[in-house]
Amino acid sequence: MADRISTLVLFEKPDAGEIGAIGLGVPAMRARSERRQGSISCPAGLVVTWAYGHMLELPPPATYLADVPAAKTVAADRAALEYLHWRSADALAQFTEAVFGRRLVAKPRTEANARRQFGVLKDLVKRADSIIIATDDDDEGEAIGWDLVEHLQFKGPVQRAVFVAVDPKSIATAVRNPVAGDKTRPRALAARARAEADWKIGMLLSAAAQQTFVPSAMRGITFRVGRVKCVVQWLVARRHREIRDFRPQKFFTIQMMIAAGGATSGAILVEHAPSGDLRIFNAELAEKVRHEAANWEGNARISRTEKRRPPPKLFSGSALVAAITRRSRVSLAQAETARNNCYSPLGILTYPRSSGTCLAESAIEHVPQVLAALKDVEGLAGLVPPGVPVIRRGKGQTFSDADLAKASHDAIVPNPKSAGNYAERLREAGPLERDVFSEAAERYLLQFWPDQVYDEILIEVPIIVDGIERIFRARTELIKDAGWTAAASSLDGDDDQVEQDIGDRQAQLAAFAAAGGHARATSASIKEGKTEPPKPYTAATLIEAMSSVHRELQATDPRSARVLAEVGGIGTQASQPGLVTELIETHMISSDKKGRIDITTVGLTQVEAFEQHAPELVDPVLSAVIELEARAVRTGKQTIDGYVGKVESWINKIRTRFAAAPMLDPSAFGPEAAAAAAAAGQVTVDQRKTAESISRAIGLAIPDTALASRADLGAWIDEHMSRAREIWAAAAPSEKQIAYAKSLAAAAGVTLPDEALTSAQVLSAEIAKLAPKASGAAAKRGGPPSARRRRRG
Repeated sequence: MADRISTLVLFEKPDAGEIGAIGLGVPAMRARSERRQGSISCPAGLVVTWAYGHMLELPPPATYLADVPAAKTVAADRAALEYLHWRSADALAQFTEAVFGRRLVAKPRTEANARRQFGVLKDLVKRADSIIIATDDDDEGEAIGWDLVEHLQFKGPVQRAVFVAVDPKSIATAVRNPVAGDKTRPRALAARARAEADWKIGMLLSAAAQQTFVPSAMRGITFRVGRVKCVVQWLVARRHREIRDFRPQKFFTIQMMIAAGGATSGAILVEHAPSGDLRIFNAELAEKVRHEAANWEGNARISRTEKRRPPPKLFSGSALVAAITRRSRVSLAQAETARNNCYSPLGILTYPRSSGTCLAESAIEHVPQVLAALKDVEGLAGLVPPGVPVIRRGKGQTFSDADLAKASHDAIVPNPKSAGNYAERLREAGPLERDVFSEAAERYLLQFWPDQVYDEILIEVPIIVDGIERIFRARTELIKDAGWTAAASSLDGDDDQVEQDIGDRQAQLAAFAAAGGHARATSASIKEGKTEPPKPYTAATLIEAMSSVHRELQATDPRSARVLAEVGGIGTQASQPGLVTELIETHMISSDKKGRIDITTVGLTQVEAFEQHAPELVDPVLSAVIELEARAVRTGKQTIDGYVGKVESWINKIRTRFAAAPMLDPSAFGPEAAAAAAAAGQVTVDQRKTAESISRAIGLAIPDTALASRADLGAWIDEHMSRAREIWAAAAPSEKQIAYAKSLAAAAGVTLPDEALTSAQVLSAEIAKLAPKASGAAAKRGGPPSARRRRRG
């Protein structure tokens, strides 16, 4: 019989488990070695293990179609969705009845690595006397831990280790000082409530919207409903309409030259240039203001204030992705993949799905080691501060335990674990991964430079016109200590002419401020301008808008603004890039070659249909209110059943309105959508190749009925894919595949793991991982591996 385990410590992912084991006293080499078996034995009777994120997931709709009499023969998930979207309203009503008022039961994931680790967890939990949940410190992390504990029917005591910084010291401290599990379990209930409600909103309202609005002739068009997704789509549609409906307006800026005292030289420019609706749009009023300005004489208001400007905050997960789309001109999906690769497998950045913009105070101890390592990275040496680095510690600073209490993870920075290997691992990385690392490392290094210190000079001239005070202003900054901006300027480059012009103006304003007191106008003029339309979103600015949407409502609807601010805007830091990517991939929004994001015709049609018949689906405030209801489950003010029941009632109200709405005319989807819809039902070349691969693997011919449409073939693929994967996983790799993999490994300067040479599927995964590294290494040496072989021959 296997030994009992005194305490089992459950982490969310393997990397965190390994770091935790090191903090609990396991040598790093042994921790890395034991990690392969799914757990690590630690001193004092502790065993560390981990999940692979959510190990259980809500069932696909096919699970409940068995309860729908007319659909008992539909098994595959894709066919189930097709069935719900295109069959009768009665069938959807039956499906709704099958899932309404019923708690959805999550099932273990079926992927090979998840299935293997689930078996490890099952054995360990059976032998454990107590469990400490050490997953991420948020609702989702809580659910990951408690779902496993309860699914595996553990009856012993459960405690919770609470930490944000994923480093050995922070984790060890948390594990040695756990809190009672019952105190944090309500967060898992909130996550479950949210997941179940979102599942029902997505499944039921997507199908209802499809049946209501999309004609059968447009079968390739799919309306997708999501509590957050629809709001993001509305945000892009709103910007599209603002640009589409924009009409330029002429406005007037009044410029005045003023000189100190009775001087005739040294005059400075001050402007009356208010923004927005406060601009002057009337030419007669503009002339009246100009006339008064031309005859002005009096005392200018002058202030000179010393101010400090700290470096920009460290990157959260979504902010880093947005920055990379700007820097490298790539898509959100590419930037997110590269960011994740820098965490694993490269290990050069910390956890990627972070919402924090600061670090734990315990991370201060890693600063000397990381700064020394970054000196050896190409392009970063000049950013490492000379002398003693500035340490910003405390609330609102770079290192702040108080601020981290509001985040699920600390900011993304160079991983201290890999400090001795940055340069080496970057040589293995692709170009985009190197850009991601540089962006995060540059932001990290700026934190250790002093603040920029400057004097702000503000000169104001008030002029009364028709009883209204019109303020003419001039402002400049005189730099006293460049601080971190001296380092940052080396990244951006300088324009000498611009610098000279700014310097001249600063000198003029400083001289005027020094003279002070009485002044008079030497001239005044009117400068015409035209209002400009809002700029289209980019991936970066859309993510920023999702986080800051509450600011737009601050003046007109402060209550709604408070609600949105409380939930952090639209979506979470971790989910925002994925939401935008999904909308692009499903053709609800588009991104052009310049990275400009716009709504598609189909996407706009969906938004306008919802605005007319279910406006709450595209209302950011209502989405936030639903989120707050889920958080009420966390505090015990609401039960899961009560919360899900409210959402079901809300779904029913929308379904009732949908039922009374008219079907949209096919022309509403645009001519390109009609062409896409016609093609959407046809079997694609790639789909047929996939089906033929499955057919060869399982020894089963593809029936003619499955080749009738893309949906039919998709259902056949789904039905037989799991069996094919089992066969592929067990198959040995071919000599050709092994040779190719070895050539990539040699080009990348790494060694293939032994287990990869025994499984064709595992080796395929290794090839996919090695290909970009080999290409990056080849580019430095003058071409791809195959080309170099030809040259040597």
